[in-house]
Amino acid sequence: MSFVLWLFEIGYILQHCATLFQIVRIQQRKKTELVSIETNVLFLIGALSRLLWMWDSMLKGFFLSYIEIILALGTLLYILFLFRKFKRNNLLIHEEKHPIIFRLIFLIPLVMILSFFFHPGNKGAYYLTMQQLVSLSIFSESIGLIPQLWMIRKEGDTGNLSQFYVVFLAFARFFRLMFWLKMYLDGNKFIALILADLIHSIILFDFVYNVIKNWNKGVLPTNMGKGTGDQTKKIF
Repeated sequence: MSFVLWLFEIGYILQHCATLFQIVRIQQRKKTELVSIETNVLFLIGALSRLLWMWDSMLKGFFLSYIEIILALGTLLYILFLFRKFKRNNLLIHEEKHPIIFRLIFLIPLVMILSFFFHPGNKGAYYLTMQQLVSLSIFSESIGLIPQLWMIRKEGDTGNLSQFYVVFLAFARFFRLMFWLKMYLDGNKFIALILADLIHSIILFDFVYNVIKNWNKGVLPTNMGKGTGDQTKKIF
């Protein structure tokens, strides 16, 4: 099972490297424009749930698990701090006005409901079990990318997204799919979680496609006032 653990942890570490590159981009430009706070909050929920259930799994005996979870919490908490720090520097004020289906008030209950009904293992007392936290981490990450994709589609450009953020998310997804393939071949057929990660992969593919398509359209206004002209500048 050590090979499976390596696949699992390397996939997550690559995902956290993506967040690190995004942090660097935000610090350089001092703005979080078109970077979804909802996506990062849901990723943080996934990391917190993993912090809890890892002690009831083989991960607690694998040294890389501790490096990964520290990296996860550190990067995600810091990027949320940057959202608060640079919020006033965003030029697109309307970016926070998402439809309710893309807001945390809707997405967090949805993730909790899915993890309550679809999780590996037997049901415990009051239908509760530690395995629900496993599903919580998977579903929060799978659904978490949807607000970021919606923002790219809505605005038609990549905003402040880092190229490396997109690349490393794609590499992370490759390792996660290899993890589930290995688990499936070994007889561990957690169909609901496999489907969730497969959906995540489809969303990520669409996300990468839209980012590439809009990469050269990254033109943002130089000021917020409508009366000061339509001056623009390339962001790449």
